[in-house]
Amino acid sequence: MGGLVIGGIISERIGWRWCFWIMAMAILPICLVTFFLSPSPASTRSKSDVYKNMDWVGLFLMTAAVLLLVFAVTEGNVKGWASKEVLPPLIISLLLFPVFGFVETIAKEPLIPPWIWTLPTFTPLFFIVLSEYAYMNTLVLQSSEVFQRVWNVSAVNAAIRIIPFGLTGLITTFIVGTLTPYVSPRFLLCGGHALVLAGAVLLAFSGTEDTYWTKVFPAFIISCAGLATAFVSSNIAMLRAPLFSSGVDLLETTSLIGAIFNASLQIGSSVGLSIVIAISTKVSGGDVSDFKGYRAGWWFIAGLAGFEALLAAISLWRHGMPPNHLDDEKTLEKGQDSWSERPSE
Repeated sequence: MGGLVIGGIISERIGWRWCFWIMAMAILPICLVTFFLSPSPASTRSKSDVYKNMDWVGLFLMTAAVLLLVFAVTEGNVKGWASKEVLPPLIISLLLFPVFGFVETIAKEPLIPPWIWTLPTFTPLFFIVLSEYAYMNTLVLQSSEVFQRVWNVSAVNAAIRIIPFGLTGLITTFIVGTLTPYVSPRFLLCGGHALVLAGAVLLAFSGTEDTYWTKVFPAFIISCAGLATAFVSSNIAMLRAPLFSSGVDLLETTSLIGAIFNASLQIGSSVGLSIVIAISTKVSGGDVSDFKGYRAGWWFIAGLAGFEALLAAISLWRHGMPPNHLDDEKTLEKGQDSWSERPSE
């Protein structure tokens, strides 16, 4: 929230490029301090052994596939989908994804072990999580663009108008955190995505400045409440996925799932935002002051949220709470505590 306002002030006073320069100047010393002051994690393996067995091929393939896909989707409407600048990257990216999947089956220590997909609820939750940061970034970016390009308000004014979105997320996150031990993630995810859908529909009819209090403001409250609900519940649900299976190493599996969860958020954000930009550009013909393009983006978000709500309702039908989940989670917490107390070698 503060970042939006500060960024608006910087953009308006000295230029948007300085937002990145100032961030870089702030982040660099923080990185250095963190590097030297962070405690070394307990480890039973040497760094050379970790680097030797790292799935470098899989890492390269996934990174290249996502980068090429984002580039192709973003530039498709600008340079033409059949152009030599867009078509080859698109084809290569689509080919790299299955190649990555195959590499993971033969890698010694794969980034994403194939067995992880066999955990109950994990696969549908993975695809649900892909959309969540895409919602957030699209809502913030498109709203800011509409305020400045269509409504012609200042960058600071636009940032202030988005503050209710952040405040709602902060409050909802705490509330949902208290509900997850007692309410099935199926209901939370369906409800959360339904709220995102409702908010996106309201935003699709907010083409003029006089609709801020009647449509945009309630849309921010509704959509962010849904986004925060979906984010918290999907995170908990993914970490609970191993509890549905017997004979699974909880410590190893939950650590892996945590990493996949965060990676899927970033990948989904990049790809989803690129798709929205491509749709908006196509509909508006590249005219950033034409609300029709933004409206098309909101309808895409509404459709995606509806699909994800349906996916959650169907895929989590028989998997609400894991058996004896409270006892199992207490056991997991104890295991994590004992693991953290192990001496490093």
